[in-house]
Amino acid sequence: MRALSLDKPAGFFGGRRRNSPSEIIESPLLGKVLRGFEGDECLHILDVGIGAVDTLKFLQQYRGKVYFLDLAEGFTDSTEPRIRTTLSEYSGELFDICLFWDLLHCLSAAQLVVLSDALEPYIYSETRVHTLANLVDLGEHYCVRGANQLSPIRGRGRGKAGGQSTDYATRSITELDEHFSCFQLTTDEYHADGRLEMVLETRGRNKP
Repeated sequence: MRALSLDKPAGFFGGRRRNSPSEIIESPLLGKVLRGFEGDECLHILDVGIGAVDTLKFLQQYRGKVYFLDLAEGFTDSTEPRIRTTLSEYSGELFDICLFWDLLHCLSAAQLVVLSDALEPYIYSETRVHTLANLVDLGEHYCVRGANQLSPIRGRGRGKAGGQSTDYATRSITELDEHFSCFQLTTDEYHADGRLEMVLETRGRNKP
């Protein structure tokens, strides 16, 4: 995982993955999450995705840092220590927003516990999680095009090697409460195209 400062000159994003224009998905819940941080001078955003250049360009306006944690190739036996090791490089940092996309629906109960435990030191009472999952075609990745707009990125699904859960399913509130215990579901919305959008709030500590 690498933190990228968003106050860089034009061209800074050239090394990130570029994505082709695609369909636009209206995302009212993402807009709601972002509006909750309007006026903040510096946002710290965790993107559990593939580092799309459009996402970075849009988030420039929030003058913060984006941290990438790419689990697209699967959740293997080595993933837990890798997550903990990379997060430890940011000791003292607290994430304001976590973009999880469809990850929560692609992990087993045990893997949700691992992720929850690893994230707990890096969240606080105002941390928000946003998710978006195509429940009929899990494994899509997304980029942020606007405060209320996302686009799917085709051609790179989540791998299933090394223990990646194949039991993809809509996680119930009970399952999330039990296994992803540092967060609680507060809002969800089903889209007409079969996607499920959710916002979760943290049970973490107060921000210093």
